[in-house]
Amino acid sequence: MQLVIVDQDSFNKVVESLHLASEPDLDFLYQVYTSSCAIIAQVKDTSLLEHFGSLNPTEHIFYCLGECIYEQQIHSSEEFNTLKKDPKYISSLATMISDKTLSLYFLEYREPKFGNKYLPTISTLEVYLNYFLNTLSSLSQKDPRTTLVVDLLKKSVKLAHTALQLLSEGHETEAFSTWRTLHECECTLVLLQKYGDPLIDSYNRHMEYAIAYRRGYSQEKCDQLFVEIKEKMRSHNYKSKDIKKIIEYGWLFDIPEFSNATENTYRLNFRDGVEKIAGLERYSKIYELSSEIVHSTPMLIYSDDQYFFYLTLINVYESFFRLEDVFTSIFSPKVAPSVMKAYIDFRSVYYPQLEMMHRQTTYFFTMWQKRKNKKSEDK
Repeated sequence: MQLVIVDQDSFNKVVESLHLASEPDLDFLYQVYTSSCAIIAQVKDTSLLEHFGSLNPTEHIFYCLGECIYEQQIHSSEEFNTLKKDPKYISSLATMISDKTLSLYFLEYREPKFGNKYLPTISTLEVYLNYFLNTLSSLSQKDPRTTLVVDLLKKSVKLAHTALQLLSEGHETEAFSTWRTLHECECTLVLLQKYGDPLIDSYNRHMEYAIAYRRGYSQEKCDQLFVEIKEKMRSHNYKSKDIKKIIEYGWLFDIPEFSNATENTYRLNFRDGVEKIAGLERYSKIYELSSEIVHSTPMLIYSDDQYFFYLTLINVYESFFRLEDVFTSIFSPKVAPSVMKAYIDFRSVYYPQLEMMHRQTTYFFTMWQKRKNKKSEDK
């Protein structure tokens, strides 16, 4: 292993380029850094590390900076100024930094992967999701009264982004669990977008019910909201044991299709209520499978990671296509024609690629399953 020790001027430039909120003590930071370099130098030629390449000096500096900033946050100014003069304290910090640098840079545990962030089926969708997130950040206000749909769309896109990151890091079942949450958000989003303000108002009121149920308001407001909850339960012939159903899914009664349906057509839950009315019940079996993973059954422990890689990627793509429809309907009336034209140009390049990649991935998944089934039959 090669160890490059940067001089103080270069060290200072790296730290200053980060534009930290508070100006750090550069001399102290550099002293801790050189102390950790000395510790690393003592172990760099051991059998454990001799076959590794060079240590990234920037990575090392960042571990040093993170440790020192954390220490400054957990101590008062007076305590920290005293500690900075203590050689034992500096040595202790340097030891932790060298341990983390060597362990997490050279010896980090890595799962076997079926993809990575450079794989076009992941990176192309990442480009699109990144565009969404940058755009939605300027539209989102986290005000349920006015931006609920935008805020929920942004959260859905973040979940899709998270699922792709997990897939690229070799965490297939965790990515599949994330898709499950994405699917729940997406189904709700479809309904809010379709039925508009009356349903949005109802959904927001039920969010208030949920906060009251957790006693997140004053006692007076909680009492007022519980009067409403109980009245809604009575009007729909639900008993006290069903209070959670009413709080979580009672907003469905404000959808005519739900309230006017014959008995047992829909229920106050996700699969027989939200998902079904959203027209996405074809995902019901996959959603059921995701519950097996979420609830830590043997399927989670002994899962076929490649199966869940393909399944998650395909379903994230399909969620994306529907999210893109919602995004366009929100984005189009809010921006200038020139901005919309820029998006249309962007879309004309990447959207057809994503459609093709979805078809290809679905085909590869089908072929993979056939080969696997044949192997099982031949045994």
